[in-house]
Amino acid sequence: MSSDRANATVLAVECKRYGDDTELNTRELLGELLQAVGAIPQLDLWVLVASRAVPDQLYSALQDHADRLKIEVQILSLEADGAGSLDILCAHGLDIVTSAIRAAKTPGIRGIGQELKRITADAEFARRCADLKTQFTKSAGYDAARQRLRAWHRERFLSEAQSRVALGQPVDVDARLAQGLLVPRADASAEFDRWLGAWPANRTSLAVLGEEGDGKTWAVASWLSGRLSQDASFPLTLWISSREATGQDIDSLLGAVLAKRLGGRPDAWIARLRRWGTPTDGDGPALLLVLDGVNERGDASWWRPLIESLGVDPWQCAIATVVTSRTGFWPSVGRFPHSRWSEWVVPAYNDLELALALEQRGIQREQLPNDVLPLVRKPRYLELAVHHRLASLSTVPEFANNAND
Repeated sequence: MSSDRANATVLAVECKRYGDDTELNTRELLGELLQAVGAIPQLDLWVLVASRAVPDQLYSALQDHADRLKIEVQILSLEADGAGSLDILCAHGLDIVTSAIRAAKTPGIRGIGQELKRITADAEFARRCADLKTQFTKSAGYDAARQRLRAWHRERFLSEAQSRVALGQPVDVDARLAQGLLVPRADASAEFDRWLGAWPANRTSLAVLGEEGDGKTWAVASWLSGRLSQDASFPLTLWISSREATGQDIDSLLGAVLAKRLGGRPDAWIARLRRWGTPTDGDGPALLLVLDGVNERGDASWWRPLIESLGVDPWQCAIATVVTSRTGFWPSVGRFPHSRWSEWVVPAYNDLELALALEQRGIQREQLPNDVLPLVRKPRYLELAVHHRLASLSTVPEFANNAND
């Protein structure tokens, strides 16, 4: 079964009703697990639901087997004291359980309902519910990974320090938005939306180009933050700065970064990505990959193995790639065979964006010298203008050099 969203988590549930004295058959359960993997190629999660406690030794055997198959195993079981995970789940869904029992005309419904109410009244019930939710949220299914990476990115977008460490530079777009200091780049967001909407038909990657300070990274981060917060079906997203790209093998890079973000083994993440990326006509990407600042590491030949690998199977039908780069560096990368690129150059602030940026920072246009006004249409130069409080702009090398060009 799976949820009805594209690329949703796919799980198989094996339900076993045992007597209190019945011994669980390890070989039988391992066979059930293997059979489920063979019958469901996209399987992410195998759940054993058991009417009695499951020994730790059996749980370990199932986990070891699942690790080799690159899937996850979870167990829901009853415990004599009512503190088992299946007890907690049934008590949490008390109305659903009692309604199903009533419909099945199961005897003893009153006693079952009373027992479930007793469990909900326990002081530890809320914590156990939260633990159970965490247990399944951290599974390796697509939805779980998508939600965890969404939270990971949004946390970095809220902090200058965390974004600098994790994303290679300060891109605290959510913090700036909360402070009223973010200038929406509507044209950029519209362009990125058009590109992603057309991706299923053309499988074309996107190069976001510009010079230093033009706001390439900020435009992409601002767009991503908005989509991650507004669109529950937005693809699994992975941001990799050029600083993190320490090797030229794409599988090793993706596996290592996913393991760093979410835990687990790199090879297991690559197996999952391959499974999630099995193409279906009209499907969007399984992964949206951002490679930020490719001009900051090595020359074009260094990036060639990575870029070309993204343009062939299995990744060309699974990964939509966004690259940010200086305009002059890009042609030597974009010409590589086996890869198709759309290119978009980040423009300077238009009149409306500049007016908003100045208003947000309490600056009047009249305060800017005539030779500086065109320069502050570049986002980085506007921030320098604010930092140096306008009066001493002539002493700032970046302004002096550009004003004299």
